[in-house]
Amino acid sequence: MIKELFLNKNFFLLLTGQFVSQLGDKFYLIALAWWVLEKTGSPSIMGIIIFCSIFPEIITSFISGYFVDNYGKKRIIVFCDLIRGFLMLLGSALFFGNSLEISHIILISTAISISSSFFNPAVQSIYPLILNNSKIKAGQSLSQLAYGVTSVFGPVFGSILLGFTGVGFIFLINGISYIISGLSEWFIYFEEKAEKSKQDFKSSFKDGLFFILKNREILITVMLIGIVHFFIGSFQLILPIISRLFSQENPIFLGITESSMGFGFIIGSILSRFIKKEYFRTLINISMILGIVFFVSGLIITLKLMVIILLPIFVILTGASVSNASIFWNSFLHKKTPLNLSGRVFSISNMTGNFSLPVSIAVTGILIETTGSGMYLILMGIVLSLITIIIKFFILKKGKSNLNGEIA
Repeated sequence: MIKELFLNKNFFLLLTGQFVSQLGDKFYLIALAWWVLEKTGSPSIMGIIIFCSIFPEIITSFISGYFVDNYGKKRIIVFCDLIRGFLMLLGSALFFGNSLEISHIILISTAISISSSFFNPAVQSIYPLILNNSKIKAGQSLSQLAYGVTSVFGPVFGSILLGFTGVGFIFLINGISYIISGLSEWFIYFEEKAEKSKQDFKSSFKDGLFFILKNREILITVMLIGIVHFFIGSFQLILPIISRLFSQENPIFLGITESSMGFGFIIGSILSRFIKKEYFRTLINISMILGIVFFVSGLIITLKLMVIILLPIFVILTGASVSNASIFWNSFLHKKTPLNLSGRVFSISNMTGNFSLPVSIAVTGILIETTGSGMYLILMGIVLSLITIIIKFFILKKGKSNLNGEIA
């Protein structure tokens, strides 16, 4: 199966482009954080930049799905990558010209965020056009594997490159990575009818939204995407706090725990190949496992049980669970969504996940001051487990019994 995917020219070009640009992004994030803190010494400025990297994508996701479904998907992903590459090259030029300011970074981050709101649903919408239905899950697994590899090695190599070359060259490398990605995607070929819909934007968006609302399993899947993103955002905020607390402020332990998440992505993507069960119910089971992992992690931290040894293991389990959840929710949406609605459905699902992240960071920052990190993780685990139990044993059973009643 894997060999067949790599022999698929279109998928190989798409995966190669994504891998190169994701690796460049990991380099860039390291250099950006270093430059901002060195220039301003203000974590709040970094917070503003992160906000500008997320919020515009949430807003423009309302319209991006319409364009993805009504215009050429390939043209959109190529154009978005080239635009992001140009913006990074512009940032590099400003740096080498000693003209780069925080305002430039904010504008560049905003423009890249808007571009991503079109790129992400377009990429997902291409999968059924370049892969057979039986190979979409394997393709999603390889995509997650590539993301896991960049998550593990990107920060490491990015830090080394930063030390040898400096911030400007990292910006340049990221710009080139986007250009390479765009050029790789340019050579993808598939039959695509990109006819503009006669519907206006409002009616088109309503069609996508009503499709989700009328399909119980798809609606639950989109809700789970938001819920899982919320808890993962909380977990990622708590992780540096826990690492600092239990390692006597040793940054090496933080690096180990952060890399453990990437290793989890890799392990999860490999394990997903051996899971043959129905996608939707597998997604619910994985979400329940994630809740249990959070609960046990909280217990370990609260009781101070070999945290240095056990925490990285549970971070790996978290990464593996998230990787599998992502593979199965994307595969399920591909399976159930008509091609002419895929852009709108994936833009709404992306918007749901992206909206949950900043909300979780804000809520978590307030609550952990009251509960503490360990207890907050315990509460996260209980809430997520209860949500999945309610979905699995009450909502789905009720829906099944209603369906049986209608048939009778």
